[in-house]
Amino acid sequence: MVEISFPDPNGATLKLRVTGHSGAGPRGADPVCAAVSGLLLAFLGGSETEMDVTVCGEVADGVCDVTVHAPRGRAKAFRTVARVFRYGFCRLAETHPERVRLVN
Repeated sequence: MVEISFPDPNGATLKLRVTGHSGAGPRGADPVCAAVSGLLLAFLGGSETEMDVTVCGEVADGVCDVTVHAPRGRAKAFRTVARVFRYGFCRLAETHPERVRLVN
């Protein structure tokens, strides 16, 4: 089971945690894990490169535990982008409730 802690953003800082494995296929060939990874990497990488946010923490195989902080003047745009990606994770959890759980 993949557990995702992605709270609704309400400021310039967001604590994001993703752990586990969906079990929908073997490691490296799991379509649900690939979807989670794709959303996660696009959110973190896109936010860093396009919005100049700071990402601090650990991103490794099977775990992501980071704090994302938007610079002054970018908080509103960051919240909007974060909500779009949070929606993607919510839809993934709704589509695969036996494999993905959004914990907040």
